[in-house]
Amino acid sequence: MRVKVTVPCARCGAPAHTTSWKAARPPRYCSRECSTLAWTHASYADRFAQRVAVDGPRMRPELTACHVWLGYIDGDGYGKFGRKRASHVAYYLHHGAWPGQQINHHCDNPSCVNPDHLYDGSQWENRQDTKRRGRSLTGDRNPTRQHPEWINRGEANGWSKLTEADVRAMRAAYGAGESPRTIALRYDVNRRTAFGVVTGRTWRHVR
Repeated sequence: MRVKVTVPCARCGAPAHTTSWKAARPPRYCSRECSTLAWTHASYADRFAQRVAVDGPRMRPELTACHVWLGYIDGDGYGKFGRKRASHVAYYLHHGAWPGQQINHHCDNPSCVNPDHLYDGSQWENRQDTKRRGRSLTGDRNPTRQHPEWINRGEANGWSKLTEADVRAMRAAYGAGESPRTIALRYDVNRRTAFGVVTGRTWRHVR
């Protein structure tokens, strides 16, 4: 016997009408759209929540605790959820819309997915925020300044055609009035390379 069943939609609360052969199988949603949206959102949110630890560190005293991503972390320290960054997904689940350019962190913790710590910004805003908090690796904070031995300069570079003795001789010749073009021909380098050497723009470590 066919039975007409009416129940409130599990997503929007509107009446869901259907005719079922079995009263034990009432409808859950009023339309296919509600069914798709409810199933997709719940599945996406549930799978995401299973990979989040809400009792993370407190990176700044004025902020709440970070929600640390427990899933895959890329080489830059950001969480990945499928093909998207976990922070972008957290923003979407909280605000209902995807961010514009990128997601920035108030907490400076790239693995954090706490919606309160995320804001939709730009690369320029991120750089300005980095400078304002003193996290920019410029000047003496740059790793190449702290560890100059990490860079193969001058003769240590396998692609270099010149030696430190050549550089000193080229600069001496330039100081004596010889043109960069003539010096370039003698040492078999292009004129731009010779000009950079004799003016000190390159090979700065040679005195």
